[in-house]
Amino acid sequence: MEVNKIYNTNCIDFMRGGVLNNKVDLVLTDPPYEFISNQTKFSGDLKNRKHLQDINTSFGMKFDPVELLELCKTVCKKFNGYFFTNKNLLTKYIGWAEQNKYKWDLLLWLKPNPVPISA
Repeated sequence: MEVNKIYNTNCIDFMRGGVLNNKVDLVLTDPPYEFISNQTKFSGDLKNRKHLQDINTSFGMKFDPVELLELCKTVCKKFNGYFFTNKNLLTKYIGWAEQNKYKWDLLLWLKPNPVPISA
C-alpha cells in the first residue's frame, strides 16, 4: 500500500488482502443498515411497507456486521471505530464488542428530519 494514494476498490476485499493488517488507527464507516428484521414491529400490514423491503435489498447483498467487525479487528493496530447503524443491527454490534471484551459506548444523532422509513 502506498501513502497518499487513493484506492478505488471494495473495502471488504481490500481489507481481506492483508496489506492493511495492523496499520489502521481508526475505522469510521457507515455500512448498510437492516431495515427489516425479525424484531421489527410495524403497525399495519407489511405489504404496505414494500419500500422498506426494497431498501433492505437495494445493495444487492446481505450485510453481516460481524464479518465487517472481524475484518476491522485484523487491520487495526488497536481496535478503535465509529460505526453508524440503526436499531435493527445495534444488538449485533454490541454483542460482538462484548464477546471480544471491547469497551463500547453509544453516540446518538437525533435527526430532526430523517428519511421516513419507519413511520
